[in-house]
Amino acid sequence: MKQILLFVFLLGNISISFSQVGIGTTMPQSSLDIRGANHLGGVSESDGVLVPRVNALSTAGSTDGQLVYLIADVSTFSKGFHYWDSTANKWTPINSNVEPWNEAGTTNPATSNSDNLYTMGQVGIGTDNPLGALHITTQNSRDVLLFRFIDSPGDDLDIDLLRARGTASAPTLLRDNTRLGGVRGQSFTGSSTLFNPSAEIWFQTEGASSPTSSAAEINFATTPVGALSTIERMTIKSDGRVGIGTSDPTKNLDINGELRIRNIPVTTNSTDVLTTDANGNIQKFDTFLISDINSVVATTNVDYTVSGVNTINNIDLGLSTTVIIPANAEALVVINYSVPMGIPNGTTAQGYYGIRFLRNSVEAPQGSRKFSVLNNTSTVNMVSVSNTYTETITPSPVERTITYTLNGYIEQTGSGSRNYRFNMWSTTDPNFNWGRATLTKQVFVK
Repeated sequence: MKQILLFVFLLGNISISFSQVGIGTTMPQSSLDIRGANHLGGVSESDGVLVPRVNALSTAGSTDGQLVYLIADVSTFSKGFHYWDSTANKWTPINSNVEPWNEAGTTNPATSNSDNLYTMGQVGIGTDNPLGALHITTQNSRDVLLFRFIDSPGDDLDIDLLRARGTASAPTLLRDNTRLGGVRGQSFTGSSTLFNPSAEIWFQTEGASSPTSSAAEINFATTPVGALSTIERMTIKSDGRVGIGTSDPTKNLDINGELRIRNIPVTTNSTDVLTTDANGNIQKFDTFLISDINSVVATTNVDYTVSGVNTINNIDLGLSTTVIIPANAEALVVINYSVPMGIPNGTTAQGYYGIRFLRNSVEAPQGSRKFSVLNNTSTVNMVSVSNTYTETITPSPVERTITYTLNGYIEQTGSGSRNYRFNMWSTTDPNFNWGRATLTKQVFVK
């Protein structure tokens, strides 16, 4: 009796017309037309079509297009509708031909823009014909921009180029002189290759790689005017040596070619002079080199009168020079002086005259000189007192300043008043054979 009632119920809800079946409608518009409780309105909880629901897809289908619904993720399959593809001989998710990207580590199609993705093909951005794993073409658009926002100063934004021999599943160590990767700028030339390299930087192993060594060098190359290929210009070896014009530098900086340095600052504190040997190796010239030279010439004579027995040792002659010794420098100071002095003609005196030599206001006896007064009643009684003072100054961590001064010296041993003259006989030329007083310094440092 229940079967009869069910049959009657179905007949009341199914309309069959011209091989078209309608469920919920008496006017089916296709082979099977199923209408919801609120046709073209809101969905109700009883609306929909249920296909066979399964919890595994381990058994092959029998008919192309056979449709099932997998109720949960299992193995490599994701929850959802699957159909049997007889050509591929596998159960295929309905959206497999829509999403070319899979979730990382699975064969499941990606479904969210926050998924970690992968594809096994080449990717083109701005081009439908990618020529490499990643091919980016832009026209009147922005550059490729890389941003990273992180607070730690030890973290940065890296572009890592990883290189191995072998395969991804079985990588092997690298040989010596293996290119690891690089950056190359190419210009459109219209040649047979369309683009040609203009400049490049590449990294190359220096020695074979091993569990204890990953040494490499960096090479720089440019293409000269009138050429289409690069020439290596500079190399930075694994030990830090830099070669310009050579790929095998033997010093920290090895230049095979001419060298020019512009705008070198001028300083009086520099104590190093560079020179080269026959092989072009630069060396420091370790000897005393002239650092400063200067002369002071008297501009006027200095007269001084002494009465009775007396000694005057601080007569200002206006002759002084200053030497500056750079920090950490050893110096050799040479002071030469020549000072005319004497008494007027027709005058006699008893005693001595000369030069008191001061170093920073303290007498340096080896620089001082005195002579007996020359007496001649018929001519001018003038002599030139001269001396050479030398001093070696050891290095010090601070700069030093030394002032050398000449003071006139008179030691009169007789009575009476006498006039003495220093620096020159007359302020107008000629000054006969005595000339003018001079004080000359020469400073050598190393």
